[in-house]
Amino acid sequence: MSESQRNYSIPAQYSDFVKNLLDGCRNGHREVVELSYKIFCNHKLDMNSILEDAFISLCENGHKEIAEWLYNQCSKNLGKRKIESLILKSFCCSCKSGYKNVAEWLYELSKDDNIKLNNLGLV
Repeated sequence: MSESQRNYSIPAQYSDFVKNLLDGCRNGHREVVELSYKIFCNHKLDMNSILEDAFISLCENGHKEIAEWLYNQCSKNLGKRKIESLILKSFCCSCKSGYKNVAEWLYELSKDDNIKLNNLGLV
């Protein structure tokens, strides 16, 4: 399911912020991503699924530097299984889209977090 079809469990008044965040990720607009992230954090919204979609979109569209920033902001709040799933999905999307530099970073990240992508037959 694409992020535009997904229903997020946030108050309706924040739907434009979600759209802006996801558009910013798709198009590589770091300032938009950072501002949207701060707004969500300031309002203490549950945004895990939004941030997962945002991270995957960044990787899928080759925006490694912004993906690194977002990962550093969010990874400490995610459990190991969620991180493993996120890295796996993002790795597959970056490979499919041809962003070798992003795939290599995710592979290194998986080794740092002791995630075995190679056990899944991917590398």
